[in-house]
Amino acid sequence: MKNYKNKVYLFLYVSLVIVLGSFAILFTNFRKQVKLQNKILVIENNLIQADSLINNLLQLESAKRGFQLTGDVTYLRDFYRIKTGCLQNLSALKKNAVHQNDLVNITRIDGLVKTRLSSLDSGITLFRNEGTAAAVAFMQQPGKRDLLNRVSLDLAALKNTFQDHLRGITIDINEKGNRNVAGLFLLLFVFVALMLVAAKTFRKAQKKMILNHLKFKQAQQIGKIGSWEWNFQTGHLKWSREQYRIFGVDPKLFQPSYDQYLLFLDPIEQHRTKRLINDTIDGIAEFSLEHQITRADGSCLFVFEQGTILFDEKTGKPSGMFGITQDISDRKRDAEALQQARRKFEDIVDHAADGIYQSTPEGKFIMVNPSMAAIFGYDSPEQMMMMVTNIGEQLYAVAEERETMSELIRLYGHVEDYEIQVVTRNRETIWVSANIRYVEVDNTGYFEGTLENITRRKADEQEILQLNQNLDQFANITAHDLQEPIRMVSGFLGLFDKKYGHQIDEQGKSYIVRAKDGADRMSILIRDLLEYSRSGNKSAKYEPVDLNHVLDLVHQDMEIVMDKADAALYISNSMPVVEGAQSALYRLFLNLVSNGIKFCRKDCPPEVTVMVEESGDQWLFSVRDNGIGVAENDQHKLFNAFQRLHRREEYPGTGLGLVTCKKIVEMHGGKIWMESIPGLGTTFYFTLKKAAELIKPVKMDLIRA
Repeated sequence: MKNYKNKVYLFLYVSLVIVLGSFAILFTNFRKQVKLQNKILVIENNLIQADSLINNLLQLESAKRGFQLTGDVTYLRDFYRIKTGCLQNLSALKKNAVHQNDLVNITRIDGLVKTRLSSLDSGITLFRNEGTAAAVAFMQQPGKRDLLNRVSLDLAALKNTFQDHLRGITIDINEKGNRNVAGLFLLLFVFVALMLVAAKTFRKAQKKMILNHLKFKQAQQIGKIGSWEWNFQTGHLKWSREQYRIFGVDPKLFQPSYDQYLLFLDPIEQHRTKRLINDTIDGIAEFSLEHQITRADGSCLFVFEQGTILFDEKTGKPSGMFGITQDISDRKRDAEALQQARRKFEDIVDHAADGIYQSTPEGKFIMVNPSMAAIFGYDSPEQMMMMVTNIGEQLYAVAEERETMSELIRLYGHVEDYEIQVVTRNRETIWVSANIRYVEVDNTGYFEGTLENITRRKADEQEILQLNQNLDQFANITAHDLQEPIRMVSGFLGLFDKKYGHQIDEQGKSYIVRAKDGADRMSILIRDLLEYSRSGNKSAKYEPVDLNHVLDLVHQDMEIVMDKADAALYISNSMPVVEGAQSALYRLFLNLVSNGIKFCRKDCPPEVTVMVEESGDQWLFSVRDNGIGVAENDQHKLFNAFQRLHRREEYPGTGLGLVTCKKIVEMHGGKIWMESIPGLGTTFYFTLKKAAELIKPVKMDLIRA
């Protein structure tokens, strides 16, 4: 509203300036027009004087000739009277000269006229003394004879000059008159426009006032805030509409007063409110309190009331109070619910199996639950918070480990399942798994998280790791020990067939071939089983693996097979670097590429394409072939051990290749799946997590290996 008030004031000031400026311009133009009209009067008077001078000069000549011809003195008196008129004409012209050039011309004419008058006086004197002949001869002299013509011509030129001035000034007056008329119309237009703008501005201000009033009422409804005003002299108490709603009464049926207001309070609150109001009037307290009221329908509400004293401008004494009443029942219920939730949360924290804590970045505990204290061997959270003054130095087996973990949290915002060794109160070293995050509130940061004691689990993992190592050793020894008799059986069967084959019938030879084939297949099965068992070895060392190098090895090892099958291998010209076990990733790509070459169609040479693309925080690999394909209802069988879809005579194998691939991919945190169209080929997809850095960006151009 203040903004609109300023706009109205600005509008009035601008309007006043425009009107005054317009009137000043019009007044100036009118004054100029009056001056020009005065000039016209002067010029017209000059024209009259010039005409009068010309007539007087002509009459003067006539009076002189009449005197000379008749000798009548009457003509002589007329002569001197007309002569005086000529001099008066010249004086008036000189006095009212408008321009400097006019004054010069008038001065010249004045000299000529006076010279002519002097000649006429001399002629009259000669006439009196010497007679008519002498006077006529004197006036016929050359200089005196042309003087009258010169005077006439100069007076005619002066009149033309006056007329030119008159025409110019008339045009100027007309232009200024037109301007004044246009100015009046413009002033009228500006005045009308200002009135329209004023009307529009005042309407907008009025609408704004109404809108603000409606918004104020709506804000009171939304905020559940009523307002009141109490006049001490009349005792009248004025309530807003929301105030009536809060107290549950009808404005048409209820007349508020101080005594009526107190009836909504219980006796104790009445006494408390009266005392606070009296203290507020005396200036020793502020009227601000929360209490419960009983509405007209018997329901109860919690309200917050606040008021301020109004003072009489003349006497300076308290004349009334103005204040607000806010319904805070919902806030009270929310506060109670929040308190209950906080108690439940604290109960959960206190009885949680995992340790829960909050600490400052400097290493001081803010909060510790009982399980946290128990993990570190303290009797209570209070004891732990009092005794542990530096977390990094007192609780970590290696103090620098906390700094390392803190940097990771600041960098990534949190750590999850972070395993670290800590020291208990009894100086016992244990393993814990931590989930910690960094929280910042009002520019103040702290760590909060949970700890789980995993000392027993770490011991179990170590035991399992040892068992796995023993099993691997057992599997290697067993595989070696099994391979030896099988190779011996296969070898002796070959020697037996070579030495005694000619003595054995066809049935016997068939038995030898079948026995040798079984031994060879048993050898292959033992090898594949050993490879499958090794593929899931999670204890293998993970390191950055350049898949360009891995695929080079695959190509080298498959070169003879590819030449024999006339196969083509296409690989993206730059493969990424991943974290993993190089030997396992080599077996993964080798199995998929060899499958693409082995399960080829008879009518075309096999082609295998290895590609990669980015997919979020993973690499998505695809190995596509143009082979025989797999029916949709058979695809789920391929990742099961010993599952085969073709006879060994057509496509040899043990059925463990894809199972091994699946195990390797899952060991590296990825997934593997396939898409296939019978008769057109198969594509195997799998994902691997990205390493921290790439050797160079991946390009999708293909080259033939």
